[in-house]
Amino acid sequence: MRKAKQKPVFFYGTCAFFLLLFTVFLIVTQADAEPNMGKSFRMLWQELFRPKDYFNDLVSEPIDLGIKGQTKKFKFENKYVGLHFIELVVEQFDRDWLLSGDPKKKYNFRARLELKLYSEEQLIYHRILGEKPRQAMGLGPTPSGAFVLADYQCPDDLPVKKNIVGEITVVETDTVLTNEYGPTTFVIRKVSDE
Repeated sequence: MRKAKQKPVFFYGTCAFFLLLFTVFLIVTQADAEPNMGKSFRMLWQELFRPKDYFNDLVSEPIDLGIKGQTKKFKFENKYVGLHFIELVVEQFDRDWLLSGDPKKKYNFRARLELKLYSEEQLIYHRILGEKPRQAMGLGPTPSGAFVLADYQCPDDLPVKKNIVGEITVVETDTVLTNEYGPTTFVIRKVSDE
């Protein structure tokens, strides 16, 4: 009696791998077409296989907090789902503001900024920023750091892969921050979801 030929395990393993890869491809492309679909999977995928531009600034606009009424306009697109920060980066950030447990050493942030974001000429986000900023230290060798003015989730709060036009206006000034601690930059960026 002849034995039936057995297909090698390698063949089945290869087929299973390509089937899994094809399934992942379908889920990711569906998530591109419909941002709410596969959100959890997409966030996991982005965390495991981060693109090189994952944490790049979406907006980086120098702004002088000493000029009341100054308005800066910008354009950007949220490329990835998940958590994003709206920050004011300070060049000479005093690390004692963050590390000290003494509330007297914390910087009393005085500026107020009005942020308006539009998509397809419709106002989709409007906030007065600066009432309760969180402080965050820069990771590089320079003493830069930031005040986190707000955060948002994509696609819950703002859309993914759509052009957004924004404007930031200085409503209340903070000349001490600008004059004593260096230039300030308005920044929007993707941050880790962990």
